[in-house]
Amino acid sequence: MMVTSPSADRAGGRFLGLDQARALAIIAMMVSHFGPGLFIHVPAFEPLRTPLLWFGRMATPAFATVFGVTAGFVFLPRFIRKDRGETVLRLQRRAGVIFLCAIAITIPLWAEMERRGVTDVWHWVFGLYSVLLFYSIAFLSLPIWLRWLSRQTTARALAAGAFLWAAGTIGYDWWPQRSPSTVEFLRLLLLSGSYGYLHMMGTALLALPLGWHLRQSLDSGTGDRFLVKLLGLGVLIAVLAAAWGCAVGEYDLARVIGGELRAPARPWYFLHFGALAIVSMVGLEFLTRRVRILHTPGYVLALFGQTSLLIYTGHVFVLPALEMLDRFVPLHGVSRAAVPLFLFVGFCAVVLYARHSRLQEQKAGRPVTPPRQEPLSGTRFRVSARIVRG
Repeated sequence: MMVTSPSADRAGGRFLGLDQARALAIIAMMVSHFGPGLFIHVPAFEPLRTPLLWFGRMATPAFATVFGVTAGFVFLPRFIRKDRGETVLRLQRRAGVIFLCAIAITIPLWAEMERRGVTDVWHWVFGLYSVLLFYSIAFLSLPIWLRWLSRQTTARALAAGAFLWAAGTIGYDWWPQRSPSTVEFLRLLLLSGSYGYLHMMGTALLALPLGWHLRQSLDSGTGDRFLVKLLGLGVLIAVLAAAWGCAVGEYDLARVIGGELRAPARPWYFLHFGALAIVSMVGLEFLTRRVRILHTPGYVLALFGQTSLLIYTGHVFVLPALEMLDRFVPLHGVSRAAVPLFLFVGFCAVVLYARHSRLQEQKAGRPVTPPRQEPLSGTRFRVSARIVRG
């Protein structure tokens, strides 16, 4: 991918802003998971409760938006310009890896169920539900969408995204909730869960044209001009969506922070936080590129986004590890928050260093393209021949 960021070579030629926005989504998810417990054990952080938990609610819309931009920026160009079979195979492999990670993060919950003697099979099945399950289904179905979006990309993506949102919203009201069963699990996957496929994939398809046009602008050398327009568009949508939420009486900080607005999914909610993810993507890209002191922090944040699957999978085991540690050394107060944080930071450092080392190896092994030389014209060839004879 052709990018103009000075740290692009160190990041494997990737668009850093996209990786950084993905990192912010992962950090927001971890804040939403660990934030409430942090404020209980460390009361000194209480003044930060509202802004941090508000930031944590950005996670789900940001996940869907970044996934859509990635699909338009990376997967659609590969699907159109390269071997379709190879692209489909990569997406299927990615879906399989994510599904294995979805199983891995469910192990602590299943272990707790086993300890409590839970025998209802459906409790075990429903425990598998997570954002990773959405991702595995999304990657598995993405080749179908890419085939449909290979022509008239923008119009078809917007139409398909709006259709999925309408189907999800109507279906939520018309499809009644039932007792745990196959039908109810399917309802959870499609529209009633926090990561319902219809709303999440609808958001991704609405964001896909942004990634597609971003890729085209970078390839044509007009990336900065497009990024400025994208920044303005993101700010405009974020403001209008917030006004929409206020107009319907739902944009209330207490309700946002409390998670009341997660289901059923609200269009303004996804538009607002998804647009903020776009603004973050563009802003971080510009800051990393133009502020020298931010080159290294921006690169580290991009590495965090590139290893998001492994880091997200690892963070789920923090609280179970803390409970196990309590059996030997009970922790209280600041130490109860500091010890798991220190262990998790160490885990992240190892993962980021491994990714950095791999990128350096790839860069060292990358063949250097020799400079292009124009063929000698007839006159220049005769002059060169006389020089040789002389």
